[in-house]
Amino acid sequence: MDGAELIDEVRRLDRTAVVIAVSGYDVDEMFRRVAGHVDTIMRKPIDPTELIQAIAGARLRRAGA
Repeated sequence: MDGAELIDEVRRLDRTAVVIAVSGYDVDEMFRRVAGHVDTIMRKPIDPTELIQAIAGARLRRAGA
């Protein structure tokens, strides 16, 4: 399965899961497909600090919802 299919499956199994899509490829079509189903979309290379901030931000948004 590709990344978009994996995200669909994760959402099917647990709608509350925080999903951060990460890719090293220029996959604009996949990003457009999953944009409404993920908390954040990031492209590699990823700075670890930015990833931690993305996770924290997504968790805070979920907690506030």
